[in-house]
Parts: sequence; structure tokens; C-alpha cells
Amino acid sequence: WQLHATGHLTTQPTTNTPHDFTDLTPWPPPNATPIPLDDPYTHLPTHGYTYGPTFQGLQHLWHTPHHLYAEITLPDHARPDTTNHLIHPALLDAALHPLLPGITDTTTPPHLPFTWNNVTLHTTGATTLHVRLTRVELDSGPEVSMVMTDATGTPVATIGALTLRPMPTDDLVQNEVVPRDGLFDVTWTPVSAETGEIADLTVVGEHDSALEQGERLRTHPDMTALAEAIEAGRPAPAVIVLPLTSDDARDIPEAVHAVLAEALSSMQTWLAHPDLAGSHLVVLTRQAVPVAPDDPTRLANAALWGFIRTAQSENPDRITLIDHDAPIDIQTVADLLATGEPQIAVRDGRPLTPRLARTTAPFHEVPDWSQGTTLITGGTGALGATVARHLVTEHGARHLLLLSRRGPEAPGAAELRQELTELGATVTIAACDAADPTALAETLRTIPDEHPLAAVVHSAGTVQDGTLTHLTQDQLRTVVSSKVDAAWNLHEQTRHHDLHT
Repeated sequence: WQLHATGHLTTQPTTNTPHDFTDLTPWPPPNATPIPLDDPYTHLPTHGYTYGPTFQGLQHLWHTPHHLYAEITLPDHARPDTTNHLIHPALLDAALHPLLPGITDTTTPPHLPFTWNNVTLHTTGATTLHVRLTRVELDSGPEVSMVMTDATGTPVATIGALTLRPMPTDDLVQNEVVPRDGLFDVTWTPVSAETGEIADLTVVGEHDSALEQGERLRTHPDMTALAEAIEAGRPAPAVIVLPLTSDDARDIPEAVHAVLAEALSSMQTWLAHPDLAGSHLVVLTRQAVPVAPDDPTRLANAALWGFIRTAQSENPDRITLIDHDAPIDIQTVADLLATGEPQIAVRDGRPLTPRLARTTAPFHEVPDWSQGTTLITGGTGALGATVARHLVTEHGARHLLLLSRRGPEAPGAAELRQELTELGATVTIAACDAADPTALAETLRTIPDEHPLAAVVHSAGTVQDGTLTHLTQDQLRTVVSSKVDAAWNLHEQTRHHDLHT
């Protein structure tokens, strides 16, 4: 871990020095000289700064021999969010924009806020700030004190001292989009196999003949048969190998339902038997996870990985997940188990394990959300509504089709429609279960030709909270249906549309 910040939060001001708010009323200060801004947010990217529409709050700027005075306004589309913040972050960020290169001069190198001292919040809910900035050049770098009021002159916040530090520019590329080094992706890293013991290994369920090795290797048709054998006096094995796989099928949703139902039954039997509490479970899957862009994946088996990874989280250090692309022998399984890695994929005989790595992939071109229709399943739910607001305010989406089972009758649907309409969008809310292919097809036919379907966001879902041991087959099918069946229907019925997302 790397320490980035330390601080002390108090309910009392940390300084007794009073702040002078008098020169912020009247506004603008009568002795201050205006500074022409000339659309600063168009020019700032050439200095290494790019701001989205919510953060473009600097409206006017003045100066005196010792101070800068700025007027900051929160855009209308962000104002409903002010109740979630003591001071809106976009408003506070824009209060610092007068210090950016290209605003008051073009020679100052880029700086970043480094140390904040004596920060005091006086009131909440402001949507406009009148700001006085006083800059002092110190040996350690520029230091700025700030006083902020709202449009009525009521004190909002004061910053006793903000120290700035030069921003390293080695990684900046002018006029190009630079990948954010804070983004991560999963990479598959080779792992060295160990030599494992197969003496106390049991295979449960249907399996490749390649697993049939070793004189002492025991097999059982399913987990129930293993439990019955133990109750009849057989010792519990140290390791249970459970192959779970589904062949490619035309009916992908049914294949997902079937293989997950089998996995749930086997896992629950294993977890419920007291004599198997000391047994380690190895789950084998076939082409369930892609380790490279061209790696073929069986969709039904991909669902298994998500399911078993959840089981791993609930049962730490008791389950190993191994995905393979060809028949695998029992000695290889034992060797991979000996590595201690919880998840392994074998490709062309090479064992690989997932690791997080910083992504270096460039950003894709930003799509145009303003012309076509954006369909959001679960559109009246909490997640769907959040996505809709984000697409409208941050990406300019203007034509929304929100689907939910109850449609306009869903709680909060009317209020959501009004809110999105006031933000500039045309909103249609339809009662449609995307897991029903007939209902989905009928709904898609209502999309007008002048605004054809351009993007689909699948946020619909059914919550059935509970750990794996308490999950019923009916609950599993309900949850999977709302996600998998709906996703497959969306895929099948929109594949001929020109979608950008």
C-alpha cells in the first residue's frame, strides 16, 4: 500500500484567524478588473487538463493587485445531486480553475493540489460560489488561501492554505488521449506447476477417460453417491474432483440453467455433509473463461465460473477452480492443486492464473448517444435509473426507452420520467420483461425509425439474497432467467441493429 493522504477531521475550526468576507459583497468587487476567459475549457486540453460538462463551472474572473475573484456556477443538470454532498465536488474543483495555466497566463507549468490546511465548511447546498483566491509564492511552491460565499454573500467555505506542487509531465501527450493508469484489467500469467499426490483423490460425476489413472483412484456417479458411500463406512477423501461442463448448445439459456442447477445440487450436498468438511473440492470446467481475445468460450460454462467464484468467496481456501481446453489427466489436476492457486486455466498444456495489471489499452472513440434510442432494461429500478441519469447528463443521451416488468406503474417511474425530461431527454417507459422473447420483440417494434436503436444497457435483475447453502433451485432459476434469458433475447433480437454499445 502507498500512503497518499493523512488528515484530521474536526467539528471546530483549527484556526482562530477570522476570514474577511466583506470584499465579496457587493459582487463583483467594484475595484476589480475583469479577465476575459474566451471559453477556457476549449483551450485547457492543450495544457494537459480536460473537463467534462459537469466540471466546466468557471463563468467569470476578475483580478486586483493581490487577489483573484471568480464566479463558479454548477450546471443545471448537476443541481439535483447537491443534496448528496456537503459541497458539490464539481463546484469545489472549478473554484481552483483560476489557478490553471491558460486561464490567467500561459507560462505557469501545471500544478496539482498537494496539501490542504485549515479547511472549514460554513454552510451546505450552494450551487453558485463567489471566490477570492490569494496566491503567495513560497520556496516550497505556490500557496493559495481561498474564501467562498454563495450568491447571497453567505459564507460557504474557507481554505487557510492550499499548497500546490508541479505536475509531472513526462507521461502527458499533448492533444492525445492518455490511458488512465488507475484502470486495471485481468491478465493471465504462467504459473509453475508442482508435483502433487493423487493417492487420496476422488472423482465425482461424468468425466473424461483421461482422469482414469491410478490404482487407488475412486469414482462416484455424483456427490450423493459419494455421501452414501461415506455413510456406509468409506473414509472421506482429502480431495474431491468435480467435473462440471456443458457442451455448446443452441438453447444457451437452458444450457446455463441446467449446468448451474447441477452445480448447486453438488455443492450443497458437499457443503452439508459433516464428514466432507475437511475435503478440498476441485471443480473442473471446459473452455469457461477466455485467456486471450481469440480463446473460444462456451457460454454456459462461463456462467459456471461466476457461480463457483462466488462459492469460493463464501468458503475460503476450500475450492480450486480449473478450466481446461483439452482432456486433462488426474496427475495434472494434482499438480495444479499443489500450486495453491485458487483459479487456473490450462491452455495448450500451460497453466495460467489470473492477475490484476494496469491497463495500457487506449480509450475507444466516444460514441454519439444523442441521435439513436438507448434501451435500458430494469430502467425504473435503482441501477437503471442511475445509468439513465448518467447517460443523459454526462453523455448527452436524448432518446431513452426504459423497460421494467411494471413499466409506468413501477414505483417512482413518473418522477423519473419527469426528471429525465427536464434534463433534456425524451423518455418512454414500457412494461416489458426482456426474458420474454415475444414481449421484447413487440417492444422493439415500437422504436421510431427516426431514432433507431443504437445502444442497449442490460441492468435488469432479480435479487434473491442468501448464501449458497440456502439457495433453492427455484431462486436460482429466477435470478438466472432475469439476467441470462434476457441477455440472450437481447442478443438475438438486436444483432441486426447497428449498435454502438
